[in-house]
Amino acid sequence: MSKHYVSVTDFEYVADLLRALRVFAPEFEHLSDEVTEELIESLGISEAALRRAAAEVASISANEN
Repeated sequence: MSKHYVSVTDFEYVADLLRALRVFAPEFEHLSDEVTEELIESLGISEAALRRAAAEVASISANEN
């Protein structure tokens, strides 16, 4: 099975989408305050992980050149 390459841009794009969801989560009126808080926290953690992954891929790519 071949490995799939995920680029820095791919990681950053998804992280940006998660940030947008996190910013607008308080406006999701159909969610309880508890769920909204959990969503905001989870999206923030996921966004941060994706940005760390993007930085790692960028670092590896820079070292290969």
